[in-house]
Amino acid sequence: MKTERRMKVRVQPRDLPLEFHVREGVASEQVIVSNIGVGGMGLFAEKMIGGKTVGRHLQGKLDLGTFGTYEVTVEIRYALRTGAMGVQFVEPTAQLSDGVGRYVAEALERGSAV
Repeated sequence: MKTERRMKVRVQPRDLPLEFHVREGVASEQVIVSNIGVGGMGLFAEKMIGGKTVGRHLQGKLDLGTFGTYEVTVEIRYALRTGAMGVQFVEPTAQLSDGVGRYVAEALERGSAV
């Protein structure tokens, strides 16, 4: 049985708006968010500007719809050949943690869970 190291609940963004745009210099790329929690996100991108090296920090904009838009830094924790990867928020602000927490709570109320 696989041991789950994640300490916080993640939800799938079903009927709530959620976008994440990765920035590298002047280039920007939207990636698919497969799940989100206060600690980080599951993403999907077949290719990504700058690559998907584990440990790499990415800068981006996280848009949670009515729960706010945030400039974030994430660290790639794992990356699979399929394009799936897990990222952890790096030094999240209190505002980011609060916004993601409210997003997760609303998604759970609507029946979403990973």
